[in-house]
Amino acid sequence: MRSPVAQGRTSGRITEIDTFRAWAVLSVLLFHYAKEFYPGQESLFLFGWSGVDLFFVISGFVMYLQVTRKYVTEERIFYRKYFRNRFLRIAPAFYVSLLAEVIFLHRDKLFSKEFFMHLSFTHIFSYDVAFSIQPIYWTLAVEVQFYLFLILTARLITGKKAGASLWVLMVLSLVYRFVVADIHGYSHTGVLLINQLPGRMPQFIAGMFLALIYMREDLRQLIRKRHFFILLSGIIIYGACGFHWLRGGDGIFENMLTETLFHPLLGVSFAMIMTVLLHEEGPLRSALRFKPLVFTGLISYSIYLWHFFLLEVVNVTGIRKTDIPSFIIMVLGIITVFGISTVSYYCIEKQFLKLKKI
Repeated sequence: MRSPVAQGRTSGRITEIDTFRAWAVLSVLLFHYAKEFYPGQESLFLFGWSGVDLFFVISGFVMYLQVTRKYVTEERIFYRKYFRNRFLRIAPAFYVSLLAEVIFLHRDKLFSKEFFMHLSFTHIFSYDVAFSIQPIYWTLAVEVQFYLFLILTARLITGKKAGASLWVLMVLSLVYRFVVADIHGYSHTGVLLINQLPGRMPQFIAGMFLALIYMREDLRQLIRKRHFFILLSGIIIYGACGFHWLRGGDGIFENMLTETLFHPLLGVSFAMIMTVLLHEEGPLRSALRFKPLVFTGLISYSIYLWHFFLLEVVNVTGIRKTDIPSFIIMVLGIITVFGISTVSYYCIEKQFLKLKKI
């Protein structure tokens, strides 16, 4: 029996996943814009940064499916094709946005160490460099780390023992997070280490478990029998994480237990919600195919790359000092982001994606 998700495919994409991408990018965008234009009053979107965790879950799901189905066979692993396709997917649009950042806002960093470390996606290895050009770029370095890890361990984490291997990885990652939180506390080193791939692996693993369910009919049947319980549990966990964050502030290491479990639980909650919505027909499933959201998901990578750049431009140009209401500036900024991102998708992303070899 074919998965119902397959019914939502468009040109090889899973339509519903694009809607989850839209959820992720809109959360991040509104978090940054509300924080900028309504400081101290942005509580409604204060948890929007969690869209980054959702992106990691989605990446774990999509990439695990691709590696399992396209790049790994019993005879060989197609490393060259994999690396080429990953580079074409993530690098061109990033490089254009990076050049815009440096040329218009950080000319002193052109051809600097920071610039070249960003070009090579190694900026995550230095705290001073990781956030030196734009604070959101660190996530792209983690994505690249995951791409490398996934293909290099493909034999171990796919196949008949995939589930057991993923559980082992989850435990090892939690141990890593616990040790880092214990050793480094609030230090810059601790912040850097906790956000390397080993510390962020639980979100990717949650997505990979979701992919396993997607590929196995017996697991999908189990989900359908317990869909309400799973959905409710995912919502409760997500709500508890949000409540804890809003109540506890934005301290990075409040205590070892929180730092060990908070982000992994957030990733699990997203995966649980996605699992049910991807495999249940009904009004919620129909909502996932709402075309404006699907389109937003389609251009979500470009939105992610450009939305913070527009905020910086607003601050540099002094628009905030005019008599134009903040709400109007924010709305016009969001509209501009969507315009630039649409151009970026069709003129950069899509053109380079045509070079991919399936």
